Amino acid sequence: MSIEEIKARFSAAVIDSDRGSIDSILEEFSEQGMRVEEIVFSVIVPFLDSLTEKLKSGDITLAQHFVASQILGDTVEKFLDSFEKRPESRKTIVLGTAFGDFHGLGKKIVGGYLMANTFRVVDAGLNVSAERFVQLALEEDAHIIGVSSMMVHTATSEEGPAKIRRILKERGLESSIKLIVGGAPYRYDEQLYARVGADDWGRSGIEAVEVVKRLLEEVS
Repeated sequence: MSIEEIKARFSAAVIDSDRGSIDSILEEFSEQGMRVEEIVFSVIVPFLDSLTEKLKSGDITLAQHFVASQILGDTVEKFLDSFEKRPESRKTIVLGTAFGDFHGLGKKIVGGYLMANTFRVVDAGLNVSAERFVQLALEEDAHIIGVSSMMVHTATSEEGPAKIRRILKERGLESSIKLIVGGAPYRYDEQLYARVGADDWGRSGIEAVEVVKRLLEEVS
């Protein structure tokens, strides 16, 4: 069986959330001589990147998108120990929803994308205070804080990203910890991220990965 045929079966198994088949298909890639790194960056990450377009075109549902991103993120996490050379200095991101916001779906999807791209994700949970975000970032040596908001009032609240920015500024942490935001309010108003004090924002899981990579280059 060709690599392309195995990829097709792998894609179908992920969309169907068939974890048993996924594990056996991944073994087939190894049997074809692919190293773990190749499986991650030639199979898993490209397929994950295709999910957003599949969602837009209606080929998959939001629930399938969510589960697939989590499965793939978890798979890469397990694979990392088998890399011949572990990713140099894996960077950590603290991810949670804004204070007052209990909608965690978007956060979970973005977390899956980040893990699949070999980032270490610390899940702060839902309804996270500004103080907690900063505390976790310091405890976990994270250079990125990611805040998800489903509602305008949790995005713009004085207890939300704006307060995280104030704390970072007061404590002299703005050059070492960057702030990224995401969620529905930012898609409706693409300049909102700047008004709430964030360094940047991501429209999707794919964009979030690229924004995180860019912001990490600015960390000092």
